[in-house]
Amino acid sequence: MPENGTWTEEYILASDVWCVEKSITPLSDEEQRDKWEQAVAVLKDLGKLAETLWNDPLILALTDALVRAQEERARAEDRLARPEGAELHPREEERLRGMLRRSDALSFAHTAASYEKWANTDIKASVLEILEELLREANEQFARYKQELGISDRTS
Repeated sequence: MPENGTWTEEYILASDVWCVEKSITPLSDEEQRDKWEQAVAVLKDLGKLAETLWNDPLILALTDALVRAQEERARAEDRLARPEGAELHPREEERLRGMLRRSDALSFAHTAASYEKWANTDIKASVLEILEELLREANEQFARYKQELGISDRTS
């Protein structure tokens, strides 16, 4: 965390909803699944409480946390269900391939837009800037997911 107590792009990935990197005590896949299952159950109960309070921001925050906990639980279950000798569960591989396709498509779109002749150069510059940002975020998400899966750059 920076000295002034605020987070900036320098310290977090722009595409990371939680604004912090995942930092969890090392656990076995079974232990992780159990902990995420517990987190899902508690977040569901807290969501019910938030509904009785009629607190929409709290409901939104808890729903976001619940969705992440459910995804993390599914990832732990995928690791447990990997076929013998496989590096990735089919769901993990599908997600990784989808992220790579997204990154490639944005890269192709950026390249095509940069070579295209536009009547309005301001619009072209704006489109290229947006595509660059989307591509950067897609590449960050791909790299982060690979890291979470324990895949080195040589295998991508």
